[in-house]
Amino acid sequence: MMNSTTKEIIAYSNTLHVMYIEDNLQNIISTKPLFEDLFKSVTIGKNGREGLSLYEAYHQEHRCYFDLIITDIKMPDLNGIELIKAIYKKYPKQKIFVISAYRTEEYLVPIINLRIDGFIKKPLSLDQLLNLIGKLYEQEKEKIIELPEGYCYDFFAKKLLRGDEIIKLTKKEVRLLELFLNNPQSYFSLEEIFAHLFIDEPSKEFSNNAVHGILKRLKAKVSYALFSNNRTQGYKITMLQEQV
Repeated sequence: MMNSTTKEIIAYSNTLHVMYIEDNLQNIISTKPLFEDLFKSVTIGKNGREGLSLYEAYHQEHRCYFDLIITDIKMPDLNGIELIKAIYKKYPKQKIFVISAYRTEEYLVPIINLRIDGFIKKPLSLDQLLNLIGKLYEQEKEKIIELPEGYCYDFFAKKLLRGDEIIKLTKKEVRLLELFLNNPQSYFSLEEIFAHLFIDEPSKEFSNNAVHGILKRLKAKVSYALFSNNRTQGYKITMLQEQV
């Protein structure tokens, strides 16, 4: 029987959107079922070049990055080292696991220097994978962002706090706040916000009022100007260092 720690790790892994990059078709076939059981979604890239393209497309569609990248190292066109460097240029905080059968200095030294989040030795084992995901889980539990006026947001608990006070948020308000917190330098148009808030309702027609209503209710729950509004660019969150 699984202990509670393992259950917690699996429950956490079930929330992750993952990209898996592997050029060996047999490895994809053997590993895909495990990943689909373990993760919320799995996007597969068959080489580094395709993986980078899928990475960019995912961000353009969702306005956030994958929770985790799992990539092979030895691949044609764009190898794993080159892919990781390209991804870090776009998002330095990206969580990345490398999976490889190669253990020679030629491969390991560049990987270590990149400071990835985990190395998986082929053949992949569930215990090995859960151990690495468990480390991400522990990091996530400590992910708290400080905001102006003594507010902070706990990503793991999905709670907005001010001291000991918990500010109650709806699911849509949580989704909205995390969109801005994951992209603190970005402006978002009403259309982009709507697409993110109602991503699970693809048939829902765009509505300015729907977005304005959620923005207004969230802003009313804090005592400072949570967002700045630029007429041409849209809305942007006010971070601690930006408060006047």
